This record gives sequence, C-alpha cells and structure tokens, in this order.
Amino acid sequence: MTIFRISFTKFSQFIILKPDSTLKMFFEILFLLVMVMNVIYIPLFIAFSKVLIKDKRFEDFQFYGGVFPNILHILYVIFKLNVGFYTNGIFVSDQKLIILNYFKTEFLRDFLSLIPFIFENYVPNEIKLFALIRISFKGKIAKGITDTIYITEKNEAIIELVTLFSSLLYIAHFGGCVWYYFINLQPDLLTSQSSFLRNDLYDILNSDWKSHYVYSLYYATV
Repeated sequence: MTIFRISFTKFSQFIILKPDSTLKMFFEILFLLVMVMNVIYIPLFIAFSKVLIKDKRFEDFQFYGGVFPNILHILYVIFKLNVGFYTNGIFVSDQKLIILNYFKTEFLRDFLSLIPFIFENYVPNEIKLFALIRISFKGKIAKGITDTIYITEKNEAIIELVTLFSSLLYIAHFGGCVWYYFINLQPDLLTSQSSFLRNDLYDILNSDWKSHYVYSLYYATV
C-alpha cells in the first residue's frame, strides 16, 4: 500500500506542468482558435436559428461551432488542474493547492461560460450568450503564449494590429446579428414589402441564411 502511494505521488508530480511548458502553449493555441470559432457561432445561431436549421449542413455547423468547443472547454478545465503556478517566485506543484487556486480564480468564469452547454435542454437560446464570457480568456491566454515564446517588437506590433482589426470585424458581426435578432422579433417588419430583405432587384426573403446575414451586416454597419 505504501509503495502504491509513493508511485501515485510520483506520477501526480510528473503530470504537473509548468505555466511556460510547450504542451500548455499548444493546448492553449488550439483552445483559443476553437473559442474564436465558438464566439462567432453563438450570436449567429441565436439570431439566425430559424433560417440556419434549413441549411443541409446545419448539424455539422452546430457540432463544430457549438458542441465541440464546449467539450474542448471541459477538457481545458481538466488540463488546467494539472498546470502549476508561481506565487512569490515559488513554483507550486501540489495538486490540492492548484485546484484550490483554480476555484479561487477561474472556476466562476468557466462555470458561467459552460452553463448553456450543461443546461442546454432547459434554457432558451439567449442563455448561450453566457458563453461569450470566453472572450475574456483571450487576453490571459495570449499573454501566456507571448511569455512562452520570444516575440520581436515588430511582430508584436503586427499582432496588435491584427487583434484590433479582428475586434472591429467581430463588433460588426455581433452588430449584424443583434440587428437581425430584433427585427426577427417583429415578423411584420421582416416580411413586409418595405423589409430590408426586399428591394427592386432582389427578393432574398426566402434565400439561405448567408444572404440574410450579409444584408443584416450591411444595414447594421452602414
């Protein structure tokens, strides 16, 4: 029994990673990319669900945009419980302290962003907006990555420019989805002859969700 405890302790210590480990960096890059996909999907699904479900690739879209990111997020939580942290310059590798630190610092944010997935069958689609809390992960993960690898001032400026441009695109995307969502709450406005989905040349009211999205994006930003 004593031998088993010693072996288990050594194994536990072995799987505790340092915050600047390469494995952690790769996992966080993957998580960041998938979360970007997820926060794009969420407002799109809430606003355009009525026309999205008509798309023959809707199930794939729903899996890769909604289900897979949530599964990865749960795996990411488990992964974080095996990553140590520094306090006062001392590396902490005790898993009990790591778990305690996680509950103090990140548990609430993770739990709130996973609420739509955990209670998916019991809450309305609008609750999925809780998952947008994941946007706040970006700063910490990006800082962790930049602390792990060396980035020149030139590349840092490029990254900041790309981040700014991406933020502007996302604001436009979110604005277009909000526009369509509120218009969709009033079906008469959506289907009337004066609807923004009708004009002299095209009638896209019965077209696919992509056309609805492009028009919503246009009217929300122009």
